[in-house]
Amino acid sequence: MPWAIRPYSAMRLTFDLKLSQVSVVKFPGAGNRMQIDYLFGPLRKDYGRQGSSPLAIRVSEANAVADVKRFKAKWTHSVCGMTVEISPAANPQRPHPAYGPWYAVGNFPNGKRSFAITANTGQKLIQSLVCRLAGNLGN
Repeated sequence: MPWAIRPYSAMRLTFDLKLSQVSVVKFPGAGNRMQIDYLFGPLRKDYGRQGSSPLAIRVSEANAVADVKRFKAKWTHSVCGMTVEISPAANPQRPHPAYGPWYAVGNFPNGKRSFAITANTGQKLIQSLVCRLAGNLGN
């Protein structure tokens, strides 16, 4: 897909994880809306309930924008010039351990695509990954 970010170098620099799986989803009834998912680390059954190890990270990119008006102010951050919501993945109201799993969502600076990251690591490393992903954009 010509719009895909190819997150391999950003992942290697931030986490040194190997790519395990890539999948592409075309949403029925949504025009040409598509999403590409990259899974790094071990393949698991449930990424919403994993502990701090083994580290596994899912990076998704869609050729549509995220609705930043729906972001919760409590979890919204400015990360490398982008508005990003970083919250506990399963339920932002529940107490959670420092390692997550965390969910990040935002739009790339070009305003044409969005990204999402699900990871069982801390917010600071997710922010580093977001910055590196944005640095991979060719437009």
